[in-house]
Formats: sequence, C-alpha cells, structure tokens
Amino acid sequence: APQETEPRYVVGYRILDLSYGEETITVAVWYPTSDAPEEFVYGGSVVGDLAVDGAFDLVDGPYPLLVFSHGFGGGGIGSVFLTETLASHGWVVAAPDHHDFASAVRIRDPYAQDEGYVEALDYVDTLTSSGPESREAYLYRLDEMRFVLDAMLDSEEFKPMIDGNRVAVGGHSLGGFTAMGVSGTIPEYHDERIK
Repeated sequence: APQETEPRYVVGYRILDLSYGEETITVAVWYPTSDAPEEFVYGGSVVGDLAVDGAFDLVDGPYPLLVFSHGFGGGGIGSVFLTETLASHGWVVAAPDHHDFASAVRIRDPYAQDEGYVEALDYVDTLTSSGPESREAYLYRLDEMRFVLDAMLDSEEFKPMIDGNRVAVGGHSLGGFTAMGVSGTIPEYHDERIK
C-alpha cells in the first residue's frame, strides 16, 4: 500500500516548564491542531509553519505519543524536521531539554550557547569511547525521559490528545541510548508503556 506523504494536520506547538524535583525541565511539544499556522522562528535559520499554543484537534484523536531525546549538548528543538513531520501526520511529540552540563541550543533561548559548549565538544571523545561500565554517568537522562512520559500521560491538558496504548520513544545520538535504555536494554529502567 502506498505510504501517506502529504501532511494531514496543521502543527500546534507549546512549550511546557515542568517541575522536576528542585529543577525545571523544559519540554517542546508538537501536536495536531485545527488552528491556522504562522511562520515561527525557532532560532537562526530554523523556521516552522506552526500554530503556537493552537487548540487541540481532537477529531481524529487520541493520537500516539513520541518522547524524543536529543543528542548530548543539543536541545529539544534539535530535530524539528522530524517532530513537526510526525505531528503533521497525527502524533503528539514531546522533546525535553535534558540537563546535560553544556548545550548548543535550548528551547526557550535557542541563540544561547552555554560557556561550557567547547568543553562539551571536547567531551565527545569520552562519549564515543564509553561502554556499559560508564553508563551510570548518563542515567539522569533515562530518569528525565521517564519523568516526561509520566508528565505527558498524566497531564489533564494533554490526556484527551494521547492514546496511552500507543507510546513510543526515540532519540538522536546519546538520545538513542536514552530511548533504548527505557525501552528495555537497561532492565531496571524499562518502561512497559513503551510499545
């Protein structure tokens, strides 16, 4: 059967600031909306066609949920080419800003580069040579991923939009490690809601 290629929905976009212990985790969320889109500049040359804070389109819902984890030193808006496309085809996509020690981009301030960004680039060698014995240093990301899953699935605001039986995770680079960890490769972090 031919695959659907044309977007079915206008993409809505919201930014959530969720209390995470004594900290806040910022999450970008894309979802189907019936509101009219406008040009939105994420930062730099990255532009979307979105309805910021658009009303939820519940006609065809509830929709599957994807929680997407960015690579080390990145941010939740680092893969908008994917997150927007999925939302335009009927997904709710949540992408947190993980608490990495340095970042090139943040959801709320895409132009800011932490002073530690060069240090993060230097850290790439450590990441690429790490193995199971060093995974403890990155488990904070799995905790954050599970927290965002909980927050989205328990949210009074998003609950009508999300089909709790169709939950997925994904990620880029260290975000792939994060997604695989909560999907079962690290048994004590396995989240059985993920299909």
